[in-house]
Amino acid sequence: MAPPPRPREAVKEEPKKAAARPAFSTLQQHFTPRKTGKAPTSTFLHPAPAPGSNSLPAELVSLQMDLLQLHLLHSNAAEVSKQWEASAKNNLRAKFDGISSVYHMMLEHERSGQEQKNLQALLEWTGGKGSGSLVQHIQVLSGPLHELPSLVQTGGRFQRHAAAFEQWVSWVQEVRTVRQDRTEGGLGSIEGLGDVWKVENSALMRKLTSFARDLSGLAQPAAGSSIASIVTSCESLIDGLLDELRVMQTIEQDVVEKEKEWVESRLQGIAADISSFLVESTPAWRM
Repeated sequence: MAPPPRPREAVKEEPKKAAARPAFSTLQQHFTPRKTGKAPTSTFLHPAPAPGSNSLPAELVSLQMDLLQLHLLHSNAAEVSKQWEASAKNNLRAKFDGISSVYHMMLEHERSGQEQKNLQALLEWTGGKGSGSLVQHIQVLSGPLHELPSLVQTGGRFQRHAAAFEQWVSWVQEVRTVRQDRTEGGLGSIEGLGDVWKVENSALMRKLTSFARDLSGLAQPAAGSSIASIVTSCESLIDGLLDELRVMQTIEQDVVEKEKEWVESRLQGIAADISSFLVESTPAWRM
């Protein structure tokens, strides 16, 4: 019996030895392709816009953003301005009301204090002699209080008197100016204001002097009171009017005196001219 055939042993193929890798050379560096990494997922989801003719410069994009912000601000400006004005008005109104309230309280306090001060001043003014003395003081004060305003107001007695004086002074200045120019208009003489004006000036001085004498006979009220302010104002006004009347009277008298001197000098000059003419015209047989 023949022996069974032996199994064929697998022929073991020896792996071919890998070819030897050539040595690296710098001359081959540019031939080696660069391995690129895998692009991130976001690149595929949000790809960068490809540059094209429709893209805008960065400066223009910035300007557009600024314009957009300005547009948003402008669209709300009217409403914001109204709200700001309303808020400002409310705040100012509240401050004004507070200040006004304090001011009125101070006025009321001052008025009450002034009333007490005036009452005390009236009692001291009369020397504590009762209501009869107070009535007499008020009667003395009522004369200047009633007549002084009518004297000094526009068109009043004193105002008309002073206006006549001012007009006369202007005329005197014009005449003297013409005389300096040696024209025929300066030959006229300057006259005074006349008897009517002088009588009125004296009457006003007597009336004002009487008021001043009556006020000087009153006791001096307490300083700071209303009655003291009234008395002081009347006395100051009377003194000023009297001074003005005296000045006008003095000026009128000086002008009249100077005019007399000027007329006398002119007459003396004329007399001298006549005398010299007579001497020159004497007949020769008398010499």
